[in-house]
Amino acid sequence: MGNIGHQVAPPRRGVAMMLVLVLSVVILAMGMAMIGLTGDVLGTTVDTKTKIRARYAAESSISVAIADAVYQAGNIFGGGISASSRVVSFGNDQGEADVSSGNNLGQEVILQKRSPMNNLRGNKIPLKIDATGTSGSATARISASVALYQVPIYQFGVFYEGALEITPGPDMFVMGRVHTNGNAYFRGIASLSFQGPVTVAGNIVQWNRSSSGHVLYRRKPDSTTNLYEPGGLTTTLTAMTVSSQPPPVGGVSNARFGETRLVLPIGVGTPHSILGPRDGGDPDALKRQKFDWIVQARSSSNARFVYTGIETPPSWITGPNVFYDRRELKWIKVWDFDVAALTASANQDSIFYLDDLTTSTIHVTGSADQVINAFRIKNGTVLPRNMTIACGKPVYIMGNFNTQDGSGNVNAYKNAQIASDAVSVLSAQWPSWSRANIGSGGLTAASSSMEQAFSTANWVSCSGCPAAQSVATTGIAPTADIQINAAMITGNKPSRADCLTIGNSESTYEGCYEGGWHNTLRFLEDWSGRTVTFKGSFVCMWAAQTAGLRTDPAVQVINSGYYSPPNRIWGYDTRFNDLNNMPPGAPFLATAILTNWLERK
Repeated sequence: MGNIGHQVAPPRRGVAMMLVLVLSVVILAMGMAMIGLTGDVLGTTVDTKTKIRARYAAESSISVAIADAVYQAGNIFGGGISASSRVVSFGNDQGEADVSSGNNLGQEVILQKRSPMNNLRGNKIPLKIDATGTSGSATARISASVALYQVPIYQFGVFYEGALEITPGPDMFVMGRVHTNGNAYFRGIASLSFQGPVTVAGNIVQWNRSSSGHVLYRRKPDSTTNLYEPGGLTTTLTAMTVSSQPPPVGGVSNARFGETRLVLPIGVGTPHSILGPRDGGDPDALKRQKFDWIVQARSSSNARFVYTGIETPPSWITGPNVFYDRRELKWIKVWDFDVAALTASANQDSIFYLDDLTTSTIHVTGSADQVINAFRIKNGTVLPRNMTIACGKPVYIMGNFNTQDGSGNVNAYKNAQIASDAVSVLSAQWPSWSRANIGSGGLTAASSSMEQAFSTANWVSCSGCPAAQSVATTGIAPTADIQINAAMITGNKPSRADCLTIGNSESTYEGCYEGGWHNTLRFLEDWSGRTVTFKGSFVCMWAAQTAGLRTDPAVQVINSGYYSPPNRIWGYDTRFNDLNNMPPGAPFLATAILTNWLERK
């Protein structure tokens, strides 16, 4: 993370664009080679060969022009694209495509039956492409009509970039669309039921813990009955095949593997790049989705707090304070984003960007611990407006978030987004201490209430600190349930690759997995008997990368007693089916659909 601002950016078109160019040239070269190999069949006249070569050149330039349009994807979500020209050449053959400018016509349902984006909504930009290909004295002219769509990613209930593991203990109903660009791993311990389409770029791997486990799919997303259960699942991790796939309805199965990968059109870098601080060398495509650039374009200067050691935070950001994270076995230096204080101020911004670029070590008795910089959202039950909070470091959500409006109406909460390297949920009673009480070495990890066992009858915090900082919390568990209503893009700690090998036994998997999607919201307390409800869209695009987080594959944290899990109610918020309800600055995918093709003389 800290190095993002110092990377040397490639040219404007980006790495992805260069790959498309290379691929198009390769396709053109293959076409030329095929013509040469089959010349006797096609005819021996030079005229026939050069006409076909010219058509290949025109088609290749159209492919590059479409990729370029996807790359442009508008200045800000909802914008149009400008006219452009693209040229592809191979030897003496050349193709040139002229793309018309396109205005955004608003949202439209995408109809691509075999695509993971089928029936999603996208902002439509219609384009016309006129291409000319030449080879020697031959010329080919092709006109194409293309519908370019900007597709907000929060129309998925669950979206993963890598391995998606859903292996809950109790019954679980997974609402909304599910997609991963990697493999999916679904285990039935009780009943795991998918209520919407499941699309996977790799394999769908299924198994049961025992004979009482069930993995179930709806045959059709809008059906309320007729669940399908693959037959013959055992305690061995087994890849779905056509024979174990839900039967097709209207020619399409509701659970599909080997599907198209869906990627952010950022042009360069990894998805995690959108969390980094802005840099003048960032290519345009990344600027359109990098939160720090979005803040610059759409917010005031007060909406950005990037701490390098000297900056004074706005009034609604206080700290830093510290607490001990039992999961990471590290002290957390945390800045508090106080939503109530923001509401009380005159600030009218809707998109905020936070980061702490400093490094430090906290000395406790007999040791020195690296500090994890983080931000904590508190007093967030009521948001003043639709809002995005983006952070280049881990985020801790303390108590309820966005559950009602100011009058108490639980159906009138705002459209909210939280973007972070990783995310943990804390109860409203979670204590913290002044940073000043740590540096002297007077507070040990053993004195932290979070480091004591759950069996401790009375957790006492910082017994050696001044009275104002000494907090006693009676009991050993949170005193209230929590609800979070938000779209979320964040990271996790993935399981080791050797856990996820097809053919592994259940016992091998159980011994090293990290909890999967339903544990990507992290916990630190004894939540036994309590319920945490998440309603929104959950996107996991990276492995957590903050320095100090325990991301070592050899260290398993999920089963090590750092917390007791709550009852989880995870659900998709159907309000995101309407693009008007997307939170500000929502990341988006892009796709182009060829709607018409005409070869002209």
